[in-house]
Amino acid sequence: MAKLEISFPYRTLSKQKAVAFGLVWAAFGAWMAMQLVAIFITLGHVYLTESASRLILELLFVFGSAAVYAYVPFRLATTCLQASSICANQDGLGLPGSVFGNSRWLPWSQLKVARETKGKVELEFNPGGTVKVDPKQISADDLEQFLLALEVWGQKGIWATSLIELRDQLQNKKAGLEDHSYTKMWEEELNRRFNSTTFIPLEPGYKLRSESFTIVKQLAFGGFSAVYLAEDSNRQQVVIKESVTNTDDATHAKALEFFKREAMFLGNLRHEQIAHVLDNFIEKGRNYLVLQYIPGDNLREYVRKTGALEEQKVLDLMTQMAGVLSYLHDQNPPIVHRDFTPDNLVLQPDGSIVVIDFGAANEYVGAATGTLIGKQCYMPPEQVRGKCAPSTDLYALGCTASFLLTGHDPEALTVCHPRLEKPAISVKTDTIISELTQQDSKKRMQSAQQLLTVLQGETPGELSLRSLEHHN
Repeated sequence: MAKLEISFPYRTLSKQKAVAFGLVWAAFGAWMAMQLVAIFITLGHVYLTESASRLILELLFVFGSAAVYAYVPFRLATTCLQASSICANQDGLGLPGSVFGNSRWLPWSQLKVARETKGKVELEFNPGGTVKVDPKQISADDLEQFLLALEVWGQKGIWATSLIELRDQLQNKKAGLEDHSYTKMWEEELNRRFNSTTFIPLEPGYKLRSESFTIVKQLAFGGFSAVYLAEDSNRQQVVIKESVTNTDDATHAKALEFFKREAMFLGNLRHEQIAHVLDNFIEKGRNYLVLQYIPGDNLREYVRKTGALEEQKVLDLMTQMAGVLSYLHDQNPPIVHRDFTPDNLVLQPDGSIVVIDFGAANEYVGAATGTLIGKQCYMPPEQVRGKCAPSTDLYALGCTASFLLTGHDPEALTVCHPRLEKPAISVKTDTIISELTQQDSKKRMQSAQQLLTVLQGETPGELSLRSLEHHN
């Protein structure tokens, strides 16, 4: 079977920099020409008064200087300005040559760190040195493909938060999300709740819990938490969530107690559409939750492959999602998911969905580390401000339904009306989604059971009737 390989055009030097370099080199050439003229004048004198060996040395210097001066722009034209390309496959990364270096091939096994620095993607190989790729020289589609290749094939390397943010910005831009009003609110909340600490994710091969678990690869990390794919002692795959708290924080002990209580409580949950919490432990000051690994495409991956879904299929998925949330919210105390998005819902071959990360200790992570849990486009205003309730999950469900119907993320902090984009969507479905995504939590449906009642065609709530009359 042939290896999957990606390739896209890339110039190691932009046209603007090449022009600037050419001007500087021309000025240098003019100065050199004057020096050479002076040397030729001197040569005439040397020829008449000095030995032949002195003449030969002077000539060698003149022609050598001319050759070096001509070589640099030749090298510039043949390497930096030609349509070179970056290529990658499961074995490694191929990079074009530069003015002072030839093209090279770097295996993924040598990749240590991937980060974004001063607008460039910086890859640190050992051995191999540091490689810088300028996103401005790559189209948006090729850049997304490049970052995906890094994520899939360069899994042994550590992804810095800055590179994750670059990837998220690219995805938001493709979805039509530029700088919205929520950005300032988001940054203010992060600054208000941020606690400084050092967090370095675990590397593949690291052993946990007396070698009971082995880290296979990082699935995601940012802030003060990480998610890993791991294997247990029986070589069964599991997902491990890791979080780190600031030990100097006065609330650390209380947060730790909450973590233990919450992890134990979640471990007792049993629902066929929720990934089970298998274990929890604390090691070297870090807190871990071990969850059941559910293979398959999440809803985001599924929509990326198939496109927007038919309305009836979305309604069926909404009914399943409402059932899961009803189960979580009916616990005592209610469990609020906080991150009920397409990324955390896996579609099984039989059409059922499974929640792969149902917020195990998400409240703990948020309270103890100052990290906001959730994705911006799926978060209502109260969650951005650190307040959550069952209606917060219903908001995310509505946003997820809008994503499934349109094929792209909804606009943050905005009531969703997918029917405006796709008129074929029924008024009732559009009404249900708009009710779920109301910015005022009091105007939303207040329970998953109420949503189930509406979806199953029974008597809708008072708000639903009022909204339907407004549409009609």
